[in-house]
Amino acid sequence: EMYDGERARVGPGLQPEGLQLELFDFQRKDCAFVVARSGSGVFSSMGVGKTAVAIAAGHELLTNQKKVTRNVVIVPPPLRTQWKNEIMRFTGCEEDDIAVIDGNPKKRAAQYEHAHNAQWVVAHYNAVLLGDGKKQLPLLTDGAFLVADEVHRLKDHSTATTKQMQKLAKRAHVRLGLSGTPVENRPGEWFTVLSGFVQPGV
Repeated sequence: EMYDGERARVGPGLQPEGLQLELFDFQRKDCAFVVARSGSGVFSSMGVGKTAVAIAAGHELLTNQKKVTRNVVIVPPPLRTQWKNEIMRFTGCEEDDIAVIDGNPKKRAAQYEHAHNAQWVVAHYNAVLLGDGKKQLPLLTDGAFLVADEVHRLKDHSTATTKQMQKLAKRAHVRLGLSGTPVENRPGEWFTVLSGFVQPGV
């Protein structure tokens, strides 16, 4: 897997068939690397298109290669609508193909029911700690492509959010962490992000 990943990283990159966005060369290389590995991180500077890489990789894994059951994206609460809009714009999928987990328990129950038939599931970090999230998200993540946006939020191994995300990571088929600031204070933060989420147990 490491060999395949390195070949992908230094190769021409990947422009997924059917993606309605022309990736830059560096994004194509990132996309090829993500698709070749069971777990990876894209830690590029802010504003260079990490979201596009994640969506492109999810499209390739789910639609073209059919290697995953669905794409599950965990994001900070304010970014849910942005992710939904960009998934629709970049992949051409319909709004009904995306389940966004939000609202009161009754709304979330309907959204989780919808999510089992959706191609993309977008939830926020707070949702993984709620009772329905602890029950439903592991089922949705089985065999999925799991993306953690702003994965540096998982740098502290002792928090409930980090522990729950690590459980989800073990159930996913492919994992991807996105961050512009993966290490903010000390090198040990790499360990929690990489060994706890990206490649559980490594």
